[in-house]
Order: sequence, then structure tokens, then C-alpha cells
Amino acid sequence: MTPEQEKALKARLQDRYWRLNNLYWIIDGYGQKVRFKFNWAQELLFKDLHYLNEVLKVRQLGISTFMAIFMLDRCLFLETHGCGIVDKTEADVKKKIAKIKFAWENLDYDDGTPEGAELAAIGHQIKTALGIPKKNGQIDPVKSNDLEMTFSNNSTVWGGISLRGGTTQCLHISELGAVAFKEPKKAREILSGALNTVIPGPPGQIIVSESTHEGGKFGAHYDICELAMENIGRDELAPMQWKFHFYAWMQERKYRADPSMVTLKPRDHRYHEKIKNAHGITFTPEQAAWHSMKWDEQKEGMFKEYPTVPSEAFDALIKGSIYGETISALRSEGKILDFIPNPTAPVVTAWDIGNSDYNSIWFIQQVGMEFHWINWHESQGEQAGDHAAAIRKWEAEYGPVAVHLLPHDANTRGTAGSHKTSADYLADAGIKNVVVVPRTPDIWIAINALRDMLPRCVFHKTNCGTERIHNGKKFPSGLACLEGYHTSTNDAGATIKEMPVHDAFSHSADAARTFAQAVEAGLVQAYFGGTGGGGNAPMRKRKPRVSTGFRNQRNKVRR
Repeated sequence: MTPEQEKALKARLQDRYWRLNNLYWIIDGYGQKVRFKFNWAQELLFKDLHYLNEVLKVRQLGISTFMAIFMLDRCLFLETHGCGIVDKTEADVKKKIAKIKFAWENLDYDDGTPEGAELAAIGHQIKTALGIPKKNGQIDPVKSNDLEMTFSNNSTVWGGISLRGGTTQCLHISELGAVAFKEPKKAREILSGALNTVIPGPPGQIIVSESTHEGGKFGAHYDICELAMENIGRDELAPMQWKFHFYAWMQERKYRADPSMVTLKPRDHRYHEKIKNAHGITFTPEQAAWHSMKWDEQKEGMFKEYPTVPSEAFDALIKGSIYGETISALRSEGKILDFIPNPTAPVVTAWDIGNSDYNSIWFIQQVGMEFHWINWHESQGEQAGDHAAAIRKWEAEYGPVAVHLLPHDANTRGTAGSHKTSADYLADAGIKNVVVVPRTPDIWIAINALRDMLPRCVFHKTNCGTERIHNGKKFPSGLACLEGYHTSTNDAGATIKEMPVHDAFSHSADAARTFAQAVEAGLVQAYFGGTGGGGNAPMRKRKPRVSTGFRNQRNKVRR
């Protein structure tokens, strides 16, 4: 090389942008071996990288591929550098390590073009400097397996489902949204374990969390998104502040379709009008056609997989949701709103009782053929006296409670001390007008009773839809609990067990189910003036349903 050529090469190799767009090979989405070049989303992320980054994204933008190449490049050009990958399963981690291995192995690949020969020669020198030559002519890293690669400059990239105990300078957390929803304990372990392997800040320690979102406005991923969104619009961020990156489906060129092949539905026009009025976003005919066809395929999943604005991802229907579609339909029909309770209609409460766990209470009255859910209360670690105080506060505002509907376990005696039941403790605190609702032989009988009841319900938007705060941490509102109540699912999304998940959503959902059981069993008619519905007919057991549509139910009872 001439001195001028050597100088030019040094300048290029000191330019990370040039290296990332010239030296590395990947397998693209079509299964083809191609030289890695930034797409629009990868370029935006590279140019906007902060020390702490939360990327809320739509599908198939190549962010994971970008991070694989980004971390390999850091390992090759920085000494004693540690890069870590955290994903929801070890198999997913291995796939990301495999991308890095492929890029390493093909550093010296010559595609037959004049530029390709030069870049292959550069790649060969890099591999020779940082790897170990083998008898077969290959050059391998100093250490290489399915979960780790180490190079002769003592830089390492490794992965796992936690990474606790290690030290890294660059961390990639993938699909925290899915982990936080399905395995909240594992998500907390990631936040306490993996995040603490990095001290973000100068001279370039970076964390990138990239994910679609699941689980509504709750969980570890939502907490990180909230922290990041609070910083939107700030000119400057401290190293320990999260930066929010959002990439919408409209920004991706391949999300287009021929408008002449699609007839937009009334649903599409309503959505376009809503997005335009709320956010000033107008779709092109090609974008509108693609979105309509994709909606036919994904339905409510569009908000999770292909959000137009960030709020859609947090309001998306949770997969496996039991009451979610019905609550969504109530919202669209204007049955979730702020209203003034009827001053003459009797009120009742419905409970789910927990001692060391959550305690949830709904405050309900019947107006005509509708049930009006006026207020909601949930607490942790409170005693009977605290619950009684909450009830007295409601009574001062709305009038006396006709009856308190308690779940069947309110009559279960304790094993220590006075052996009192929960009902006994409430009576001591002044709550004596109670009815203990008998246990049903199958939980789905009561779930279906509530599902059938919900179309004739109206919810107070503020009282039932405001998140609660406990020890500085946010928890889902009563309405969010009904929307989030779901069955357990596997990674592919197929229901593997027709049983509701016991989590932060389930307690308020169980309290609502207590009310439906009482109405179905004919236990509240006397308090509602004999018009409470239900009756003494035996409760019906039906096949469990998940995410049932509202269409058939809403025709049964008109407002």
C-alpha cells in the first residue's frame, strides 16, 4: 500500500459508521447472504443512540441484527470490551450469537467484485489479528460456543437469560415486553441482574432494550417505557436517563399495498379519522390498503405488533384476555365514562379478600337493566379496619351499602390466634351486613356469568380506570385488571391451559366475578328491589372461551 492508501484505510477503519456498512455479512429476511447496510430504522437508532435506550418497535425492522453487528464491531475494535445479550429463552440467545458468528466467519468473504476483494482482504487481516488460525485454513475466535465468543484482544460477547454476576460495557435486552408479561419474576431478575452489569455513560457504555409490548400499562417493560417517555423532548439527557425510540409501521417502505386491490371497511375509515384527529397522522392510499389487509389477519393484535403511535401498544388487547374484547366494545360504545351515580339506587360491594396478598373491592349499583360500576379499591397489606375505612368514605359520598358480597373463602377460619374468619374480622371493624357467595364447582361457570353480564354494564372512567400507587410503584386500575385477566399461553401464543393466570390483574377480576356469581345465584335481587337479574336457576357450565367477541353478546341486552 502507498502511504496515501494506508492513511485512507486507517481513516475508514476508525469510522464506525463505515465499518458497520462495509465489513460485515448477514442473512437477510429473504434468506440471501448480503453485505450488511443500514436500513432506515437501523440508521436512526445508530445516530440517536444514548447510553440508556428503550426501543419500542414494530415487527421486522432488523434491530436485533443491527445489535448483533454493532456488538461484534465493538469487540473487534475495542480491547477488553464485554458485550452481553439477554433474551427470553436460551434458544433465542443462541440465534443472536449465531448471527455474530456468521458475520465473523464471513469477514474475509470475497463476492467477486473489485470492492469485495479489497474488503475481504481487510476482513482477513482483522481475523488474523484477533483469532487463531486452524489447520484447515479457518481462523476461529480464541473461544467460541453457542453462548460466547472471545477474541485475542480479550473482548467477549456472551449471552443468557439473566447475566447476573458478569460485567459488560454494551448490553442488548431483547423482548423484555414478552418476558415481563409472561414471566414477571424473570423480568425483575433481568432488571436487577443484567442492567447492573453495565455502568452506562462515558466513554461509551451502552444499554439497548428493544421489544414489542405486552401486558397493558403494567410490568417491568412498561415501567422502563414510562421512564423513557418522560424524557421525550428534552434537549439533553444525563447518562442514567432513558431515551425513548419509537418506530411506527408507516415508516417502513415494505408496509404498502396496491389500493386498487383493497376495499376499505367502515372500521378502517373510523380508525383513520381517529388517528388523524388525535395525532394529525394521515395515511397514503398504499399505507391504508396494507393496514386494512394486515388488520384482517392480525385483528386486535395490530396494536401490539404494528402500532401507529406508542399508546396503541400499551392499550393493545392482551393475548388470551378473557374479558378484553368486551371491555373494548364497552369503551367504543361509550359505556366507560364519567357519570353521576343515581342517588336513589341501592349500592352493593363485591370483594376478593387477601391477607398478605391483594384485597379488591368494587362498588356497584343497578339502574334500570344496567349495572353501574361506580368505584373500585385495591390494597396490599391492609387490615379489616383499613377496608372498613374505605367503605365508610364511599358511604359518606354515595350513601349506605345495602350488602357486602364476600367470596366463599371469607368463611375460612385461620390456623392461628383466634381462628377468626375474614368475615369475622370485617364484622369487628363494623362491616356486618355481608353475604358470603358460595363457591362454584368450576371457575369457568362464574367467568362466563361475568362475561354475559358485562354488555349491560357501565363503568366510571376515572374511578375505575385510574392506576393505583403502592410504595411508589404503579399498579393496574380496576378496568385494566379486567382487560388484563388472561389464560396462560406458551411462547407461540397457543393456549396450553384453560385456566386464568394468577397475577396483578386477577384479584380485581376475581372480585368482579364475585358479583356476577351473586347475581347469577339470585343473592342480590332483594337489595336491588327484585330486578337484579339472575334468579334461582342453576348456574351454567360451559366450555371456556378466550377473547370472545362482543358481537353476539351485545344483541342479547340493549342499553
